[in-house]
Amino acid sequence: MRKSISVAFFSLVSTLMVLGIVLMGASEWVLFKNYFAKDRYETLDQVVGVTQRTAQYLVQQAELPKGDELDALSTKLEIIGESAEAYLFFTDCDGNVMLASVPEKLTGDTVEAEVLEKAGKAKENYHLFDTLGGVLAEKSYISVREMRSEDGACTGYLFLCSSGERLAEFRREFFSNFFLSACLMLLLASVLTKVMMHKLTDPLQKVTDAAQRFGGGDLSVRVEGVD
Repeated sequence: MRKSISVAFFSLVSTLMVLGIVLMGASEWVLFKNYFAKDRYETLDQVVGVTQRTAQYLVQQAELPKGDELDALSTKLEIIGESAEAYLFFTDCDGNVMLASVPEKLTGDTVEAEVLEKAGKAKENYHLFDTLGGVLAEKSYISVREMRSEDGACTGYLFLCSSGERLAEFRREFFSNFFLSACLMLLLASVLTKVMMHKLTDPLQKVTDAAQRFGGGDLSVRVEGVD
């Protein structure tokens, strides 16, 4: 009887502990992930405002600057992007990439029309975590703003991107630390459960032993120390 009660009690407590830890880990991961994304998008939106003038100038030109002027412009854009740990690029209204602060981050040169359409419908900036259909070399946090002329016509799109590798690193660190914490919690819970099981099952065992002796004819038996 002692064994069956102990096993049942320990199994119940262990199951509740594991379910609680899994639920806590999942909820914390969702909260941290959303907070991380919100922080990235807020930073990118701030940089969008800084670079919008440059973007408007570029898309209104008949052709891109060349030579030293283009190099100087690219350097300025790269500095702006690095200030927010991001990179940026401009496209025309058809999604064709015109200029990028870090060209090696791009593996394609045309953004899908679906993304442009959603960016055009957004009130301010359109946010997504994607590769833009293979335009980017890796999944990134992206803030897109449609640029318009004074008469409201589309003049192009500005893309601010931040690598998703930081999220991947954070995920690895989070789960490794959480796994260690969970193991320590389960170890402590096991010790406490063993102590509690002893306190719960010891009185039951005394009652069981006394009942067996009473059934055997010993009418003088008494159970001591059991409330």
